Amino acid sequence: MKTKLKKLSYWAGVSAVGIVLGISLQFTRAWVEPTVAPPGGNIGAPINTGSLPQSKAGILNLGSTTVNHNPAGETWNYSLLLNASDMSSIGFHDSGHSVGSIKFQGNAFTIGGNDAWGDANVYMPGKVGIGTTNPTNKLTVSQSSGGTGYSGTDGTGGALGMAMNLAGV
Repeated sequence: MKTKLKKLSYWAGVSAVGIVLGISLQFTRAWVEPTVAPPGGNIGAPINTGSLPQSKAGILNLGSTTVNHNPAGETWNYSLLLNASDMSSIGFHDSGHSVGSIKFQGNAFTIGGNDAWGDANVYMPGKVGIGTTNPTNKLTVSQSSGGTGYSGTDGTGGALGMAMNLAGV
């Protein structure tokens, strides 16, 4: 009886060690070390340097360097923002304000930003607006006071009676 108990105890110990060793091997097999240094090997999209096309849902923000570009001495953190969620746009930003943008939304193609420079708008039905978001004629140029500097299709001028003659220029 003593011999059977010794054999049972021996095989129970061997089985316990085998089970612990087997479970340990399963945990270590779950992680696989990369075969090459990043960005090569098994680095997944969307951010890598491979030649395959990449996609990302939402806004993609590139860059966050700090460079002093402001004459007033402020430091701007500028970046390039690509936005396709509600419009197709490329925005150039400083530390929080849009310095400039190129966007297409609805039937308008706009070059500008949310600054004092104003926007240049091209509407797909063939209207161009400078200083206005709603050009009424083929070419509408608005003054900073809000009046129309030139508006029309035949060169006779608009609401202020201003004509443009570029002959000989």
